[in-house]
Formats: sequence, C-alpha cells, structure tokens
Amino acid sequence: MKRVFLALIPVALMTTASLALPGLTPEPLKIFTPAVQPLAQAPALSTPITTAPVIAQSAPVPAKPQPKVLAQSTQQTTQTPPPVVQEVPLPQLVVDKTQLVEAMSFLVRATEQAKLSVTALDVEAQRAYIQEAINLLAGSADAHFRQIGQSTGSYPGAVALLSQSLQARETSEAAWLAEMQKFSGEVAGADTPAAAAPAVTTILGTRGLRPEEQASQLIERAIAQATMALAAATLPPDSDVRAQELGARFASEEATSIMESVVKFLESALKVVQIAIDR
Repeated sequence: MKRVFLALIPVALMTTASLALPGLTPEPLKIFTPAVQPLAQAPALSTPITTAPVIAQSAPVPAKPQPKVLAQSTQQTTQTPPPVVQEVPLPQLVVDKTQLVEAMSFLVRATEQAKLSVTALDVEAQRAYIQEAINLLAGSADAHFRQIGQSTGSYPGAVALLSQSLQARETSEAAWLAEMQKFSGEVAGADTPAAAAPAVTTILGTRGLRPEEQASQLIERAIAQATMALAAATLPPDSDVRAQELGARFASEEATSIMESVVKFLESALKVVQIAIDR
C-alpha cells in the first residue's frame, strides 16, 4: 500500500498544477481512425449473374435535305411552245385499172382454152379450143376472130383492153408529173418542208416498156403461134373418106406441140399483168 500511495503522489501533483495553470493544459490525444467503406453484399450463389449484351450503336445518319418546293404564282406567264410545222404530202399517182382487170379475165379464159387444145383427143375439138383462145385474145374487131363455140356477139379482146389500160396509165402519169412540178415550185417559194421526193422512174414503173406493152407483145406472139396451130389442125383434102374419118378422130400432134408454146406465152403474160395490177 505504501508503494501505491507513493506512486499516486506525482499524479496528484500534476493534476493540481494543470488546474492552476490553464495554458499548460495538454490537448487530448487524437487517434486517426481510417474510414471503413461498407462492403457490398455479394449476390447469393443461387442467383445467376446475367450480363446484358453490348450493342454497338451506330452514329445517326443525317437526313437528306428535301428540296424546297416553291409555290408558283398563278399569275406567272407560261412559255408558249414553238409552232408545229407540218410536212406537205407529195401528190399521189392514181391509175384507173378497170381495163387492166378486165384484160386479165380475158387472158385467163384464153389460157384455159389453150390448155384444153393441148389435151384434146380429136382434131375438131382441138380446132374449137384454138379458135376460142384466139378470139379471147384478139377480140371481135380483129381479123383473126371467127364465130365459133362460145364466141357470140362482139367483145373487146385482151389486146384491146391492154391498149386502153396503157392510155389510162399514161394520162394519169402526165397529170401526176404536172402536179409534181407545181408542188416543187410551191415548196421552193415557201418555207415549208416537204417529204423526200422519190425517183420518177420508181413511180412510173420499169424503164422502157410498160407492163401493158410487155404483156401485149407476149399475147401477139401467142396469137401468131395459135394461128399456125389452127392451120396445122386442118384436115388435108383427101378423096379417101376413110382417111378423113381417121384423121378427124385423132388430134394433130403438130398443133398440140405449137399450143404448148402458146400456153407458156400466155402464162408469162399473166404474170406481167398481175404485176401491173399490184402496182
């Protein structure tokens, strides 16, 4: 106890001195304690941790500026279109083909008669077919015309009809050429465009002979050949009646051969006349 008492004496003296001298009071000892951050609770083991996928976001594309539509004033004057210039059509060549078509019909009938004369079995029938072909080609006004078979009355032949058709064509062509000259003068004196003028030879047809002339030449050769065949099919004078009967029973071979060439002439003439009709 004595030791404890002796030990407490200095402490008591120091306490008394501190009370007597306020400026000598020691400051309480400050102990720095670091702040402890609260720990986040860990997720329960039973709950899975899901992470959302990271989606890359592209930069926004700026919108294209829309063109500004300016309201047009109703009082704005509109531009007038240039005047339309119409082309002046060329004069057309128009030919009357009435006689040409009729000549074709006579020519077709004559060709049929010529073919029948080739296949005839007796000379009398052969002569009738040949004469009828001549009548259809030459016409009733021709010297070769004979009243036989179907040839009754008077009618123009294919040759006469082709001649009339040629006259009608030449008259139309002359009028067309006059219109073309007048048309060329009017176009030259005015500021009006015209269609391209085709060549005159293209409009008028072949150079040289016209189709009607070509067909007429072929028909004239056919008439000459048929006249020879008609003479060949004539029975020669014979005092023997039996020989005349035998000769009349069979067709003439010479006349048949000649009429075969006549058929070729007439078929060529048909093609030429058809070309003239189609033009």
